[in-house]
Amino acid sequence: MAESPRAPDDRGTGDDDVARVRHHYATHLDEDGRLASTPAFRLEQRRTRALLAQRLPAPPSSVLDVGGGTGAYASWLQDRGHDVVLVDLVPEHVDTARSRGLDARVADARELDFGPGSMDAVLVMGPLYHLVAAADRAAVLARARDIARDGGLVVAAAIARWTPLVHLASIGTWDDGEGGWSEDVAQRLAAVVHSGTHDEGVSFTAAHLHRPDELARELSAAGLVDIEVLPVEGPLGFVVDFLPDPDAALDRAIAVAEMTQHEPALAGASVHLLAFGRTPA
Repeated sequence: MAESPRAPDDRGTGDDDVARVRHHYATHLDEDGRLASTPAFRLEQRRTRALLAQRLPAPPSSVLDVGGGTGAYASWLQDRGHDVVLVDLVPEHVDTARSRGLDARVADARELDFGPGSMDAVLVMGPLYHLVAAADRAAVLARARDIARDGGLVVAAAIARWTPLVHLASIGTWDDGEGGWSEDVAQRLAAVVHSGTHDEGVSFTAAHLHRPDELARELSAAGLVDIEVLPVEGPLGFVVDFLPDPDAALDRAIAVAEMTQHEPALAGASVHLLAFGRTPA
């Protein structure tokens, strides 16, 4: 019988998180090219851009992109006329962002050095899943709230809780030869589903994966109001790479995501979630 999943650890891990995230992106992921590669990643990018464009204040406005990587969204926002500052934990990401003409700085999302009310909008586009400890995620959202002006927008990206379960089922990784998972993988997936705590032995680096209602509660606890949590890729995001003519299927996936994004029963049926909240005016 599988062991009971462990409860998540609420203690911050400080330098351990910094080293882990930097190692992951340095050795496992070409973040610069990811969003332009497969149909699934292009779906993520197109839907994220569409949701941001619908809700961000009109340019010119000041936007802080926290965990902005190499500038995939910051460059696009700057091209649209926004005044963008990007911060990221990975020095190589910041170097690439600067080469694209962005104001980019190395910084930890928990210790941002920006004045209260200094930005019209703050995007938290990665820290919430890279920080396993609830206290660390709360610290990031509290800083985002403080940095956003009164009535300003805070946007937070998350990985949905069911993503590794559906992903591994769709690609058959770690099949035990009889149509199921090995006992070890089954235990790890059970822990993810139970607590949201994802370890490196499953399919990604250590992370926290959110339920939509959990993500909404974290924004509310940070003092944000008018909270909205939406699926990014929607139900077809898990399988768009495997459909006939995936490029054509991309347009259908976007249509399905748009049609179902306000359906509560499908709120978590997506690879990523995007939450929107405002600071009290």
